[in-house]
Amino acid sequence: MQSESTRAAGDILAYRYSVYDLLRRIFLWEVPLEFFAELVKASQAELAGETCSSSAEGPLKNYLNGLPPDDLSEIHREIHIEYTRLFIGPKHLPAPPYESVYRSPGRLMMQDETINVRSLYAKHGFRVTRMNREPDDTVGIELEFMCALSKASLDALQEGDTRRVVEFVSAQREFCELHLSKWMPEFCGDIIGNSTHPFWKSVAEFTQRFLEEDAAEMNAVLEQLGRSCKDGDPNPKLSVGCCS
Repeated sequence: MQSESTRAAGDILAYRYSVYDLLRRIFLWEVPLEFFAELVKASQAELAGETCSSSAEGPLKNYLNGLPPDDLSEIHREIHIEYTRLFIGPKHLPAPPYESVYRSPGRLMMQDETINVRSLYAKHGFRVTRMNREPDDTVGIELEFMCALSKASLDALQEGDTRRVVEFVSAQREFCELHLSKWMPEFCGDIIGNSTHPFWKSVAEFTQRFLEEDAAEMNAVLEQLGRSCKDGDPNPKLSVGCCS
């Protein structure tokens, strides 16, 4: 029988996995219409028309909850056009989705940050699904890495292996401290400041708030399980390449 602290940690881990899965899909998949329609339907079913503003999800759910559920094709077309303008080009990118652009002196792609991220992926056995098609420090891939570690930590908890949970969550905390926290606030700020579409503004606000809250959530899991990250293997290996 699980202890209260273990159940609490499980709730946190399940939520974290669901959010990282959502965010990596949004940034990697360019928001396909079917996915967008499912997102709207799920949000409206959960909120039942009420305004949500008390959590990180508030901005995104408030936006989704105000959409007409029956005809989303034109809204989706606008979202896709704005995705291209913000993150792909061909003109100047208002919010380049690459860590190295934000952290290298010349704001260039494929710099030391890209290599460092790739090394961390290899260290933890993470296989990039889009290897050699996109830089390893692309926002969607970094979020997919966090998603994979979230899934691994949740699976470990369900198997009763709290030591492995600590190892995976500690690896996530390390990645956030070394990478995500160093550039995602500015990246999200660029989306908020430059996007002309409320969907992308709300996604950026959600992402920014969630990452801020997640730092505390990771510490809470480690505390609830009664372990220090130093007790675990510093190089936990994943058995999966990505979140399916």
